[in-house]
Amino acid sequence: MYATFVIKLFLYIIISKHIYGRIQKRNRMHATFVIKLFPKIVV
Repeated sequence: MYATFVIKLFLYIIISKHIYGRIQKRNRMHATFVIKLFPKIVV
């Protein structure tokens, strides 16, 4: 249970950084929206 949470959190950090890094230049609002939405999908 705890291990899967850590793995999901680790993946979330990598994906959110990747998404934010790619979209940051074009649309920062969209990047923050995706980062806020992603935990709801994971959890």
